[in-house]
Amino acid sequence: MGGGRIVELDGLRGLAILLVLVWHYIVPFFDSIPRALILTWSGVDLFFVLSGFLIGGILLDARHSPAYFSTFYARRVCRIFPLYFAWLGLGALGATLAIPATAHVFKGSIPMWSYPLFLQNLFMADSQTFGSTWLGITWSLAIEEQFYLLLPLVVRFLSVRKVAVLAGGAIVLAPLLREALYQAGNLKFAPYVLLPCRADALGLGVLGAIALRIPTARDWILAHRRWLTIVTVCAFGGVVVFHLRPGLHVRALAGYSWLALFYLLLLLCAVVSPGPVARRLLGARILVGLGGISYAVYMFHVGFRSLLWAVAPALSRVLVSLSALFLTIAVAALSWRFFEGPLVRWAHRRFHYGS
Repeated sequence: MGGGRIVELDGLRGLAILLVLVWHYIVPFFDSIPRALILTWSGVDLFFVLSGFLIGGILLDARHSPAYFSTFYARRVCRIFPLYFAWLGLGALGATLAIPATAHVFKGSIPMWSYPLFLQNLFMADSQTFGSTWLGITWSLAIEEQFYLLLPLVVRFLSVRKVAVLAGGAIVLAPLLREALYQAGNLKFAPYVLLPCRADALGLGVLGAIALRIPTARDWILAHRRWLTIVTVCAFGGVVVFHLRPGLHVRALAGYSWLALFYLLLLLCAVVSPGPVARRLLGARILVGLGGISYAVYMFHVGFRSLLWAVAPALSRVLVSLSALFLTIAVAALSWRFFEGPLVRWAHRRFHYGS
């Protein structure tokens, strides 16, 4: 709120990727999901709320800039595209050179041309499959890129009030669309991988960014920080209730929205009222460090795990998974140090919003 970097938000990124890692690296070893780990599937939902909040805030602050579109898209391209297309290239190479044991890692039913256009989530929804293991994780990148195409236009050409109304409409319509898809018989994939169905998480993040840029709303939140914490705890109780109930229908219909609301409240607590416990947890070096390399970790973790499982089937799955986790974090750290980081810093030096 003072214009500087908020360490707790890096900690929230770290928390999001930690949930993702637990879901894909620990939960598969249980015959049924332990109740203590039942919410770890939702790390991507926290990423969506963070994206709506951070990208929405950047665009709101720069909405009158003469270099609004060029700077935003140049910086996004430098942040997302190099690693993404390098991963696609490795996937295409792997599919070409795949041996029978690794064919399922690299080959899938989703057309390869859809990935460079960030349209793979549409084919995933239609075919009800994530495609190849190597590229299945990219459904969320497709949602993000589609969001990046739409939100800059909305923020640039509509008033802040109309942006808030549009975000509120998306929040309301998302669960209704999920219900319509449920009634049509497509519950598992389309509600999970399509932008309109996940717009509640992104829209709530945008509303949070707007609220902290309206002085009266920001002052009210600051004056009621204690109540914000209490409401956040109550919202978490609601999340637990939703996700302990049997059946995917309840979770997909209203549970996604309630979960996104909880993550927004948690985000606001981190920004406006981080107590000593929250500061210590979200400011922990391991979470902040994971947050800094979270994009690469997210891209690598399923592919590396599945590839090592395929080439070393005789070894202990636990040992192979630990090796994959170490490889994922090590390569992600190197990627940030020598590949992603220099590109991001160059983009921020080269492209400016100006006045």
